[in-house]
Amino acid sequence: MPKVPKVPSVPIPDMDIPFVPKSNKTSYSMEASEINNSTDIYGNDEEAGNKRAKSEAPHDRTWEEKEKEESFELEEDLYSLLYLARTCSMTTFVTVGVFLLQMFILGLIFADLTAEAPVHKEVVFFPLEVPVDIPTTVAVAQFVSLLVATIKEEDIFVSLKALIVVGHDERVSVRFPGATPLKWWIANTLRFLTGLLNVAVSFFFIVGSSTVLEIFESFAAVEFVSYIDNMIFRLAKWYAAMGVFVFVLTWFGVAVPNHCLLSSSTRHSTNRGYLGKMLQRMTIKVESVQLENRREKGRYWALLVFVFFCLTLIPLLACWTKVRLAQSQGFYLKQAVSPRLVVRFGDDELKLKRSTQFALNGTTARDLSSYDRTATLEYAFFSGSYEIVQRDGKLERHGGRPIYVERDANYRNDSAYSIFYYCEEQSTWVYTILGLGNATQGRDVCELGWLAVSEQTEEYSLEKVPQNWKVWTGIVSDSIVKIESDSCELPSDCSLNGVCGEDKVCKCNEGWQGRHCNVEAPYCPALAFVKYGKTSYEYSFDGPFELLTNEDDGSPIEIYERPVYYRKTPVDASVCKKEERYELYLYAGRRFFMTFWCEEDLSRYVVDVGGGKTEFRLQQNLHAYWDNVLGLELKWFSEVTDSHTGTGLQMFQVRDSYSTGSQSAFGIFFESQGTFECLNVPCEDDRTVCGRKGKCAKYDFQSRIAPNTTLEAFHKCTCSDFYGGLYCQFNPNGTYAKEHFSEFQANVTSDKLEKPSIYEYQRRYWEPLVVASGGVVTVIREEDEESNNDIGVVELNETAVFPGGSNIFSNRSNSGEGEL
Repeated sequence: MPKVPKVPSVPIPDMDIPFVPKSNKTSYSMEASEINNSTDIYGNDEEAGNKRAKSEAPHDRTWEEKEKEESFELEEDLYSLLYLARTCSMTTFVTVGVFLLQMFILGLIFADLTAEAPVHKEVVFFPLEVPVDIPTTVAVAQFVSLLVATIKEEDIFVSLKALIVVGHDERVSVRFPGATPLKWWIANTLRFLTGLLNVAVSFFFIVGSSTVLEIFESFAAVEFVSYIDNMIFRLAKWYAAMGVFVFVLTWFGVAVPNHCLLSSSTRHSTNRGYLGKMLQRMTIKVESVQLENRREKGRYWALLVFVFFCLTLIPLLACWTKVRLAQSQGFYLKQAVSPRLVVRFGDDELKLKRSTQFALNGTTARDLSSYDRTATLEYAFFSGSYEIVQRDGKLERHGGRPIYVERDANYRNDSAYSIFYYCEEQSTWVYTILGLGNATQGRDVCELGWLAVSEQTEEYSLEKVPQNWKVWTGIVSDSIVKIESDSCELPSDCSLNGVCGEDKVCKCNEGWQGRHCNVEAPYCPALAFVKYGKTSYEYSFDGPFELLTNEDDGSPIEIYERPVYYRKTPVDASVCKKEERYELYLYAGRRFFMTFWCEEDLSRYVVDVGGGKTEFRLQQNLHAYWDNVLGLELKWFSEVTDSHTGTGLQMFQVRDSYSTGSQSAFGIFFESQGTFECLNVPCEDDRTVCGRKGKCAKYDFQSRIAPNTTLEAFHKCTCSDFYGGLYCQFNPNGTYAKEHFSEFQANVTSDKLEKPSIYEYQRRYWEPLVVASGGVVTVIREEDEESNNDIGVVELNETAVFPGGSNIFSNRSNSGEGEL
């Protein structure tokens, strides 16, 4: 057996380390070959660098040398410096600072990715923002990216190997007193956390990407953060003469041999590292340290790597699979789009030819017995509420987008409904009616059968599609189609008069109604068409029109989510065979209409209630086009409006005349000087509503078809001294400004002005008190009225003219009240 030579002492400041002889008690065997290589731990820096370069030369290796190749080298990063450095040293502070910087950047990215991300516990338990759907190519790219993101993160596997297979080496503590078992665990734990968080952030980036390019961009962002500790390490080690060049090469993936950086000639011909000489020396010492693998655990390292890889990858793939399934089944699409939309078409129309094809024979959900196949198709009649189509709680889609059908339509057995769907071939949204023309084929061939088509778009939500559409009117015409969400998300969407339910439908508080709880309940029990004039004697009204309600519970019948008012009047047999006509005031998608229907035309809505009496019961899902709501004759129609009450609107009168007027889809019309008003005046709580010449009283109008309105809630203003109007606002001889009345009415009834402001407004816009005496009109000054009732009389140049005829809202006597 050859004699084992002694190893010379290694000079260390203030300490001499003698050779430690071989001991059978140590866990490391110190054979002759290992003693010769002991400079890896005890030798000086230059000898370690020369030995590394020499070991790279090919030569015949012994079994011990091959075993030595499996030794563990410290990773060239700041966490290895943390392990070797003293606790209170600059190296430790720099390393901890860089780790905190990495955590801060990753935390900012993570916070930004999840700040507005929803939590869908049906899929994953954490907030996650993902596209509603992705192409197959992007899904494949996401799967591959998750594999690559896990494999490339060396910090995870290096840390696990260091902690499980290698472990702390007591011999390193001899040379580096700061290298303790605790520091070994801390350094590798920090490295492991950095790698794990990098993988987690990569997952959020990858799953949230909608294109392949976004996936690569996310890789670049995360890779930059994970490289910070390695970059700082190399900046500390590199020399000024070649640092920038080597940094650029390394950034682009070009490997730079260590001996090019560590050779003696290079070291002596260059300056210190970019972060100081102390850190530079520590980086070189990191490369001089090698640790032996624990052979009993090292044999199973390949298996451990596979286990750790699976433990990291499988949760990621499991979450990705659940997300992908939810996307393919339309779950995220359902969450992203509104379940209900409000669509408003323009006044475009299509005159159907007698040769138009129809596919309405299979329709069983709608009675089309009164449908006129030559009636002009008014697009405005198809305005209203549209809902997404679902089956078993899942969206039905076309072109990867939801299908919207008209309200109250049966998607399965009603081909007379309107439908919006997406045409993937042309990247456009399409509107059509399946029962008209070749639209049934058009759902499969997108370029055929549409009635309206949007601009090219990739939007998944119909409400986000631009408003500029092409509409078929016999030619392709430009039109505006307004589409808005009719669902709620916040309490303010319910006008603060209700709460938004889980189904995104407002649940209104008592006293409010409507889709967004923006309509006071109950509806007005009766309306009148009020015609305004310059004096109280030119004021008149036509009515009342009563609220149509269900006989069962007294609830109002609504069409297009608005109430219906009607009255029955006798007519000549030449007009209606049964000599009775129904006048209906109802909403039809875009406007309110006053139409005349003969009783025989509405026989399906008139039921026998016994005793020789009939009642008019209009179906809830009446459609303006399919049920011919314009009926026998159209009398009035309103301006375009979203109003739910139908009051206070600008009205237009339709006349069969050759005189000057405007020609529209509804015929020749003229601007009317009147409007519909509610006969119920809200004056019971505020006496100023009826003015100084009016008195609030209960209305004696008896209505058997308005059971939801009590007589106690029905009031009117009774006027005196020849004043007239619903609010006694008309002076017998004064000029009336309608805009003043409208503003006053709004301010008083909604109590938007405080009481002093109301009285000031009243004095400003209302005419003075008038008393007729002996044919002379006198004016009572308000200040005189308020002081000791001393009346100052001013003679006017004009006398009040009281025309003949009756006026139901005025009083001819000075003392009485008006009679209805």
